[in-house]
Amino acid sequence: MASVREELLCPICLEIFTNPVTLLCGHNFCWNCISLALDRRASSFYTCPQCRKTFRTRPVLTKNTTLGNIARLFASPKVASVYCTYCDPLIPAIKTCLQCETSMCSRHLQHHNRSVKHDLMNCSVSLNDKKCPIHNKILGYYCSMNATCICVSCCLSGDYRGLPVEPLNVAQDKKKKILQKLLSILATKAEETERRVMNLKNVQRLQRKVDDQGETLPGGTLMKEEKVSHVTNQIMELEKEKQQLEMKTFWVVELSRPMDPIYFLEDVAIDSEDCTETLHLDTALTTGAAPKYLLDIASKAKKWWFPNQRPADVILNVNTAASNLLVSDNQKAVTYSDTHQPHPGTPERFEQNQVLSINMFSSGRHYWDVACSPVGDWMIGVCYATMDRKGKKSFLGCNSRSWCLRRRDDEFWVQHDIRCLHLPLVTSCNYVRVSLNCKVGQLTFHSVGSSIRHLYTYNIVFTEPLHAAFTLFSGGLEIRD
Repeated sequence: MASVREELLCPICLEIFTNPVTLLCGHNFCWNCISLALDRRASSFYTCPQCRKTFRTRPVLTKNTTLGNIARLFASPKVASVYCTYCDPLIPAIKTCLQCETSMCSRHLQHHNRSVKHDLMNCSVSLNDKKCPIHNKILGYYCSMNATCICVSCCLSGDYRGLPVEPLNVAQDKKKKILQKLLSILATKAEETERRVMNLKNVQRLQRKVDDQGETLPGGTLMKEEKVSHVTNQIMELEKEKQQLEMKTFWVVELSRPMDPIYFLEDVAIDSEDCTETLHLDTALTTGAAPKYLLDIASKAKKWWFPNQRPADVILNVNTAASNLLVSDNQKAVTYSDTHQPHPGTPERFEQNQVLSINMFSSGRHYWDVACSPVGDWMIGVCYATMDRKGKKSFLGCNSRSWCLRRRDDEFWVQHDIRCLHLPLVTSCNYVRVSLNCKVGQLTFHSVGSSIRHLYTYNIVFTEPLHAAFTLFSGGLEIRD
């Protein structure tokens, strides 16, 4: 079944096919993926992204109904029932107790609630994801300093002693209040932007009247052509700002919906730039309503590397580079090439598109900066040396042995074990800082420019040494010192 699933992955997005279509050369792609690839052709010819076969005219996309039906079967979630721990015959459970580690039907839940007051959650197929990987105890607390959920034994250990720790429900409520304040600020900004657009459009209508009737504006002067152009450009910029505000508002509303507290606290990152804007626009927040928590989020990037720490001297391993990648002489940069390079065959060489670092990281804290070409499709991350070198599972994020940040079609994603998470608030990222804390088990990505912006943090228990890893489908990357 695993090999069948691999055949159902689109070569472009590396996800299970959505509305698959077939080119004349026989290769299959998601309809949206291949359409965008054909729209962005770099020459007068159209090219198959997989076999590089060229077409003089735009190739016809033939719907592959059979493949689509199979892909839907594999993509559809398998809903497993959770049954009451105490009932025989089995009766579906409605709640799971974190302390007792049991699931209960309505009848047993009533008896349970009469005797104790424990933390209840919606039924989960397995409680393993709710347990501390070190102490095997239920995660019941959240450390805001390390942005991670911990158990009661962690709270008493030296690693977390003295750090800000609070119960999950308290931390979740605080974070949701921040989201609500942010939502209010976004609504105010959207109204203000719409008002400015309407005012500028009124100016445009007045100018059309002037042009049609030869009249003059109040004051007796005709609007100059360059001023009209300036107004038009302002409207276009404001329309873009409206779209960004709508996207951010949608994202905040989605985050405000009920969800598992562990996922909410560890995987949902509040945009630090939006928090900074909130502090400027909402005077109530600057007077102490929630400034400490906001400042903790806004300064989140500071904890990932020490002020005096030097970046790791990451060197690319040319023996791992795929034949369609060019590694620079100083082994610090890599670019994608349509011309395959005559690299000698080595066991560690990737079949396509990837290269690893010579460096291996198994302890301590490290970071490295990567400059990315303004256009291009790339992945940046880390992986175990035991990751496959051939097949679709050899790509970063398509297996359980790698984690990455990906740019595709001017959008940004994080990906691990085929599971993807879209980062809708990230609109540009040409300089990436990768921060690795082997002891704590955290991999973090930041966008580095005039300011440092937190993008995403993985919380992982690393079991093997890690390589820095890079994937290129177009464009280039360079490791900066």
